[in-house]
Amino acid sequence: MKGFRDIGYTEGRDIVLEHRFPGEVPEKFRSMAAELVASKVDVLVAVGANTPPYAKEATIPVVFALVPDPLGSKLVKSLARPEANVTGLSNTAFDLIGKLEAVFTAMTAAGAQAVTFNPDGWAFTYRAIISKLALASGLPLSAYSRQTLEAGSLVSYGVDHDAICHRVAVYVNRLLKGTKPAELPIE
Repeated sequence: MKGFRDIGYTEGRDIVLEHRFPGEVPEKFRSMAAELVASKVDVLVAVGANTPPYAKEATIPVVFALVPDPLGSKLVKSLARPEANVTGLSNTAFDLIGKLEAVFTAMTAAGAQAVTFNPDGWAFTYRAIISKLALASGLPLSAYSRQTLEAGSLVSYGVDHDAICHRVAVYVNRLLKGTKPAELPIE
């Protein structure tokens, strides 16, 4: 809501936010998106790596956030001109997460000197476990956000997820004022 407040919206007066949290359960994404479309919302905001196929199916404008690979997931055809009804903000990473303990054992055996992981809902959810496994394996961990750093990584380097989510409001505002999603390049 902070992003909306910063550009002049007041919740309940200028904008109403309807929240749905699928808990990273893929089947819930589709039904929740359909429910929101049926309720006649003006814009659907989809957050996270698991949203692309469901966001693309929506018949209303969609702003996505924190989707690691909008091109590879076929959510958009171009970053500069996304086409159709979908646009948004990406954290430009690919899903490279594997099974945790076996991966750390294999990395240590192969002589890895450090480890990093890319952003997605699963990695964020298990950031504390990943940090503990890295520490137990003697591997310095570089993560992608402040939140993953605070969970026990040695260093973080990546996008500011809070800033991306904050910027969603700017995209929603432009859509509400008549800009078409296809006219908003992916940031």
